[in-house]
Amino acid sequence: MSCRKAYRQGEILFVPMNNETVQAHLDKNKLTLKSDGIIREGEQTGHMHTVVGGTLQENKGFQPFNRWDNTPEMLVQASNGASVTHPEHATLTLPNGNYEVIIQREYDEEQDIRVRD
Repeated sequence: MSCRKAYRQGEILFVPMNNETVQAHLDKNKLTLKSDGIIREGEQTGHMHTVVGGTLQENKGFQPFNRWDNTPEMLVQASNGASVTHPEHATLTLPNGNYEVIIQREYDEEQDIRVRD
């Protein structure tokens, strides 16, 4: 059994995905190119987690707990590697590959809340 190495920068987690899974998600036409490369902008500071050197795809209809649709919220395609920058974190280097982007969430009995940046 092989182990996949995940990467983290603050509240953002990057989980490797195989090519077949990525292609299946792209074929669903739910992912669209996010040309500015911004994964997330901080609510309090305005600082941004940004992908440099890779392609960022976004699922605008994402619902975090919809078990019927497993299309990721965001996907980084890093065919030649990529970097993720943020002013308050060290630059994260992602090796060649595809990565599901998972934004950490807080538990609240009333609603789903993203961790504040």
